[in-house]
Parts: sequence; structure tokens; C-alpha cells
Amino acid sequence: MSIYIIISIVVSLALLVVAAAKIYQIRKGSVSDFRHRHVSTYIIKRLTQRTFTKAVNIVMDLVNSDGADIEVIYKDEVIFNGYIDRDDYGNDAPHFWYNKKVLDAHNIKY
Repeated sequence: MSIYIIISIVVSLALLVVAAAKIYQIRKGSVSDFRHRHVSTYIIKRLTQRTFTKAVNIVMDLVNSDGADIEVIYKDEVIFNGYIDRDDYGNDAPHFWYNKKVLDAHNIKY
């Protein structure tokens, strides 16, 4: 009798793990789909000071004028991101993020 209880507990735990994994997969997919629908990308093939500065100027202009959310990518890695977010006073304001590790490795000033 106790063997049946142990088996039912193990099966129940296995089903919970499978259900949790499926829920995580669905959640991750929906977040990823949301980002792909709402974030634009600007891909740089060569990372030089000139190409980086041009990309930053374009992104800053689009974020400031249109409220765009744009990632600048080099070799499948985000090196710069411009987006609208709330500031300390609760107002929508442009924000910019730099991947300092990659930019420093290529001697790019930001």
C-alpha cells in the first residue's frame, strides 16, 4: 500500500515539474515576442568610432523625436540601447544604455 502512495507522490511531482517547465517556456516566449514586436535593431557590421557615433546619433534622434526603442547590435551583442522610460519625477524621458565592456575593449569613446 505504501509503495502506491510513494509512486503517486513521485508521479505528482514529475507532473508539477513538467507543468512548471511548460509555463516558463510559454512566459519566456511571450516576453520574447513582445520585445521583437516593439524593439527595433540597428546592426553595425564594423565597430569603429565613426560607425558607433553615427549609430548613436541616429538612435538618439529617433528616441527623442519618436519615442522609439532601438538597440544597436554588433556581432550579436547589444552595444547601445535607446528607449523611453520614466524619470525620477514620473515623466517619460529618453534613456540611453552603453555596453561599456564591449566599447572599452574596442577603444570606443561613448
